[in-house]
Amino acid sequence: MKTATIADMEHGVRNLLKWVANGEDIEIIQHRKVVARIVPPLAVEKKPVLPDFMARLKRTFPRGVRGKPASVIIDEERGVRP
Repeated sequence: MKTATIADMEHGVRNLLKWVANGEDIEIIQHRKVVARIVPPLAVEKKPVLPDFMARLKRTFPRGVRGKPASVIIDEERGVRP
């Protein structure tokens, strides 16, 4: 862990940010006491990879899905006429 003073922060913030970008933690010191800590961000969250539903459907039903669509069956049960 590296240390820097307030003066280092004011005049050399680019260097401090380079340290942080390289994975270093930095403690900021004022009057011989640690007043702040700069740490690199946690790993960036990646977007979740969604499963390929169509490929799964084709594996489950290789000949295709037969019969009426669910919406038609529900309409018939409710007595709705197209």
